[in-house]
Amino acid sequence: MVSVVSRGFLRQAGRGRVRAGVQRGTGRVAADADKVVWLITGRKAGDNSQLHALGRQLALLSGVRVEEKPIVPVGWELLLHVTDRPTLSGIRPAGRGQFAEPWPALVLSAGRRNELVARWVRRASGGTSQLVHLGRPWSALAEFSLVITTPQYSIGGGTNVLELGLPVTPAIDADNVTMSVPRDDGDLLAVMVGGHSGSVIYNRGTMRRLMAEVATLHGETGGRLRVCTSPRTPEAAVDVLRELVPEETLWVWRAGATDNPYQTLLRTATRFVVTSDSMSMLAEATATGRPVYVFDARDSATVWWRQRSAWRWRALSHRLVNRFAPRRFHRNVHALIERLVTDGRVTWLRTGSAGFAPRVDADTDTRLAVEALARMLGVTSVQPTAAPKR
Repeated sequence: MVSVVSRGFLRQAGRGRVRAGVQRGTGRVAADADKVVWLITGRKAGDNSQLHALGRQLALLSGVRVEEKPIVPVGWELLLHVTDRPTLSGIRPAGRGQFAEPWPALVLSAGRRNELVARWVRRASGGTSQLVHLGRPWSALAEFSLVITTPQYSIGGGTNVLELGLPVTPAIDADNVTMSVPRDDGDLLAVMVGGHSGSVIYNRGTMRRLMAEVATLHGETGGRLRVCTSPRTPEAAVDVLRELVPEETLWVWRAGATDNPYQTLLRTATRFVVTSDSMSMLAEATATGRPVYVFDARDSATVWWRQRSAWRWRALSHRLVNRFAPRRFHRNVHALIERLVTDGRVTWLRTGSAGFAPRVDADTDTRLAVEALARMLGVTSVQPTAAPKR
């Protein structure tokens, strides 16, 4: 659901007053009749998926031209955030030439590695290109015309903040449904497995606990079962799943694979189990309007400092950031999930039942985001975004 802060943004954006951090300049921008939106994409599939979804909907809605600007960061780009100055130095030289005038009306970015590049574009445009950031920016909020975020980040309020209940969700891509699933055997329970994230480390115990809870639910629902990994799933976790799941039930999806079991299951499954580490998978499963059960991948039965995996750098650094870093750098995905559970949109796997029926919002989070961007482009008539179809 849209927050009070975001309602204020939508009202002001309609009057053209939300321009936080933008200074008028003399850079050459594409004419109004040929407005351009740039998507600065990086290496994270979830971020890119959200950017593509917004770009696709904006193009359908307003007729703007959407251009993707892929970047590859250099290994030391994190150090550039110490000075916090707009620059292209954090990306490989081969990708810098694509950033040239005519400048876009909007620049959409997601993730730390894209921020300084987007801010460089605004400076080069003389301040006329508006910046929109998805997620949690490292730069000050005032550097962006709009920040589209979710409750997992502790960003705080502001007239340029739009807080959604879930991340932006792309429509199911029928062109990527390349794997066949028989439809004549009743229900299909799809288990979507993520990977290491924050303090969550996937190990043998995590996989055994997941499949034990799945077995309980599957015993109630009956029907077919499919378990699908993601490109982030560590190989050790895949090996455990191979021990626990029949070969014909397990679909291992790796980056660059021709077949896309994930899109196939989004289109065909009647119920979903999604691991709690992936907000993108959670958002896409929830957008189908079908029951979603969230597996809590945290090991809550053991005090964290007694868990061997908690001392790995990834997990330990996450805890240190949440303990000592400024509030806006904190991330709590379970705050987002708990809100969804409270709203009746998803349920926890450990407590859910086969009879769970989700509440489906008429206005999707994605539509709210598209509406905000359309208003920034001067488009006042916003059509509903297409809902995923089975």
